[in-house]
Amino acid sequence: HSGPEAAIRLWRRSLVRARQLADTDGMAAALGNIGMGFYRAGQLDSAEAGLTRSRLLAEQAGDGRTAVNAIAALGSVARERGHFRTAQDLYRTATVLRRRIGDFRGLAADDNDLGAVAEQLGALGEAERAYGEALGLGRDHRQDEAVATALVNLGSLATLRGAYDTALARYDEALALYRERDDQGGLAFTLRDLGRLALVRGDYPSARARFTDALDIYRETGPAT
Repeated sequence: HSGPEAAIRLWRRSLVRARQLADTDGMAAALGNIGMGFYRAGQLDSAEAGLTRSRLLAEQAGDGRTAVNAIAALGSVARERGHFRTAQDLYRTATVLRRRIGDFRGLAADDNDLGAVAEQLGALGEAERAYGEALGLGRDHRQDEAVATALVNLGSLATLRGAYDTALARYDEALALYRERDDQGGLAFTLRDLGRLALVRGDYPSARARFTDALDIYRETGPAT
């Protein structure tokens, strides 16, 4: 068995062992992973409960990395609920803490999330700045996943603004990274956005081809989340 439910079961066993050993760091990490499992399963109340406990325990134990991961994940829970201002506050808190502990990989991901929240709030300039930060950090620290995500996000913004050539360049670079990583979900997501770009440009044959390519991947791997 695989998927969030199986992962939750495994991490619950780890939580039991950590409690038996009075291992606060281990308990915090296990609770954080349980919370993320519930988040991926769409069980947001359980996700929030696990992540909140993880954050508190990690802060008590001085485990900055586990605490900041929980804070960022709580931002994602809030965003999923449509509580964008709360999500924004949590992501901003996470970025401050990540800079303090030197977690630049997580920082790039948080900047991508901050950009997405800003976009949902209609602050497109702020979104572009956050995506640009994520892109720069990702390039500096060789975080291809963060780079590809930022490129797709910037491509989407460029499409909205009618800067179609810029959008195409962003998407093409993201496609190359996803192909290099054999990331089928990322490929499908980018192909879908390329289809949307072709559609707004009136290039209907290209749009159909891109949407078909994305759909073929979704049929094999399941929809991207």
